[in-house]
Amino acid sequence: MQVLNFILESVSSTLDIMTFLYIIKFLFCSEINLNKKIWICCALSQILTRIIEKSIFEGEQSLILMIIFPIIIIFLSYRASGFKKIIYIVPTVLIMLLIGLMTSLIFSIFFRASILEWMENKYIYWGTLLDVILIIVINHKISETYFFKLNKWDVFSITSANILSLIIVISTDELQKSIIFDEVTDKIIFIIVIFITFLMDVSTVISIIKSKSAMHYKNISKINEYYMKIQLQHFESYKNSQKETRRLKHDMKNHLICLSDLCNKGKYNELNDYIKNLQDSIITLDTIFNTGNSIADSIINEKYSIMKRNNISFELEGVFCESLLIKPVHICTIFANAIDNAIEACIKIEETSMRKIKIEIKNSRNFLVLSFTNSVKGKLKITNKNIIKTSKLDKKNHGFGLENIRSAVNEYNGDFKIKVDEDLFELEIVLAN
Repeated sequence: MQVLNFILESVSSTLDIMTFLYIIKFLFCSEINLNKKIWICCALSQILTRIIEKSIFEGEQSLILMIIFPIIIIFLSYRASGFKKIIYIVPTVLIMLLIGLMTSLIFSIFFRASILEWMENKYIYWGTLLDVILIIVINHKISETYFFKLNKWDVFSITSANILSLIIVISTDELQKSIIFDEVTDKIIFIIVIFITFLMDVSTVISIIKSKSAMHYKNISKINEYYMKIQLQHFESYKNSQKETRRLKHDMKNHLICLSDLCNKGKYNELNDYIKNLQDSIITLDTIFNTGNSIADSIINEKYSIMKRNNISFELEGVFCESLLIKPVHICTIFANAIDNAIEACIKIEETSMRKIKIEIKNSRNFLVLSFTNSVKGKLKITNKNIIKTSKLDKKNHGFGLENIRSAVNEYNGDFKIKVDEDLFELEIVLAN
């Protein structure tokens, strides 16, 4: 029996922490990667907690151990500043506490027990079941691809709603002690109070989620509109290029006759001028880059015209594999933002011969590696793990562009790295394909 209780307590506390992390991932920090390692570390930490409690604290629960191990797991599971992690922890604790109190209060009303008695004797079973349900539901919602990021006011709203709900729930529990629940009406009144409180709390969260989701889909719509526009521009440019090629091919016979005639007559100066003019005509034909992906081709060729106007040399290496699983919207997000930032950095360099941009596309097993390298003026400041301290006047939109790239990378459990070496800047992206 003791072994069974040991296992049940360990499983229950592990699920509590994982539910905690799933709520943080869903509401506050989508970058959390809840892989098998996190589950294993969480389970081992709780088993260790139970062993220490049995051997040192004589079976009594240690509040310090209950707090320390979960905090370590939480801090190791996602990359963010310590202050942000604390901000995420507070409302999540309130949400879980509210759910636990509401569940316990409802059952305690029906079973005529105080809320403390219920939580001590029965909650471990119902709490474990509740954790499993929450993890399944949240994991399903995450798999539906929700993209939103809460700001400080959203976090404040959720925290305030939870605090108010907790006050109501605790007040209801205190009122329960002075009322005997013999009448069905009394029980219904208390259940209605709890339901309204829960509804108020959930409505706050849902309204914020809906608002953020609407903003995300609006952004997606803009991106779709953008890459449709550049595709049309690319096809128009390609059509004009083909037209010029056909025209040049059609006239080539006449050009060869003229060249032969000038050569036979010994008019070498005129021959040289004629050849030079002919070369200029050929050079004016747009260079068409081919990566094996129409979206990337459209963006690169459209941006290449901007590079030419600003005397930026451009180099492209590699092609996409045929079985590319990356969505067009994410290809557009990555390439458009990365190339825009590279062009902006190069334009700031006064020495035009130093303006260089290079894109490398590599396919390695089940991974796609994209490298964007460009020359830069002066030293760039990189803070807080790959966050660039931008010099743009429109810092908000520039940061939003980088966040778009990061969000696209996170969709494929990818990696996002920034390297700065002397006068070169490199953005390296690794995507699971």
